[in-house]
Amino acid sequence: MLDGRRFFLTHGHLYHRDYLPPLPAGAVFVQGHTHVPSLEELPGGITFLNPGSISLPKGGSRNSFAFYADGDISLKQLEI
Repeated sequence: MLDGRRFFLTHGHLYHRDYLPPLPAGAVFVQGHTHVPSLEELPGGITFLNPGSISLPKGGSRNSFAFYADGDISLKQLEI
């Protein structure tokens, strides 16, 4: 729990955006694996986050990472 929200972090090869574990509304599901950044609200009030990749971005995405501060989640691009 962080700031009253449950976070579930996984690589993404077992659980992923289309196959979520049981999570309460308001939870944040964080998955890597695809190296494609995404931040969206899924049905059931689950926030889906894939931070992308700093070193090996895929799918035409740029070097990226996620940032959490004061209850807000954001995706950032790495300037190289």
